[in-house]
Amino acid sequence: VPQPPPAAANAPAPSFSLQEATLTAAAFGGIALTSVLIPTPPDGWREDLGPDTWVQDRLRFSKPRTAELLSDIGQGALLASALVDASIVALRDGRWDLAARMALIDVQAAALTGVVVMLTKSSIGRVRPDAEPCADGGYACRSNNARESIVSGHAAASFTAAGLACSHRRRLSISGSETGDALTCAGLIAAALGSSLMRVSANRHWLSDVVAGGLVGLSSGLLVPELVYAGANSDLQPSLRILATAVRYDAEPGY
Repeated sequence: VPQPPPAAANAPAPSFSLQEATLTAAAFGGIALTSVLIPTPPDGWREDLGPDTWVQDRLRFSKPRTAELLSDIGQGALLASALVDASIVALRDGRWDLAARMALIDVQAAALTGVVVMLTKSSIGRVRPDAEPCADGGYACRSNNARESIVSGHAAASFTAAGLACSHRRRLSISGSETGDALTCAGLIAAALGSSLMRVSANRHWLSDVVAGGLVGLSSGLLVPELVYAGANSDLQPSLRILATAVRYDAEPGY
């Protein structure tokens, strides 16, 4: 029978391993390396991936700046939720050590998301919906940013934050009850979805950009804590258990 997650006050605090430090440094190094090796995206392309134009026509706001502002507010609130969770554990439960580890996990997941986002934006060269073609019909004359539509960084960041909140609550009782933690997780996922779709309404991203960004972010937010925390005694698939073993902190309940 699955056991409920322990209260933060009683959860073990993990150590910081050399393997984890190496992988964290590699993620941040990947961000820097991508910016150096791929400084500009390709000339640009604009073909639909699925029902992109159909969705764009129906979700686009008459005042795109309003949708862009709503997306920024939503993303900011989701990113702030990570700070709120760590603050609760530190101030309510007096577990500053555990709060610091939660914050570090958040940074690690964000770094992984950042690597993927930068790599795809720099190497794929998809044109944003609001970019106009050049005189020759191409997009090479447009700014780098105009040719960095996929994946959506806003969606990736929003879903990373939501996934992390869900992962933390799977390992710790932050809200004080399983129901409260489950509702918080569901609410943050819904907020991430709404914030991400606002990028389509703002005419800054295609739907497929947002879907791709959401998958990247949610994967980082959910899998990074699991791979790190679960360890060799987890119920992960064997291929993932090897990676989890390499960066394991603790196989005990909680963190």
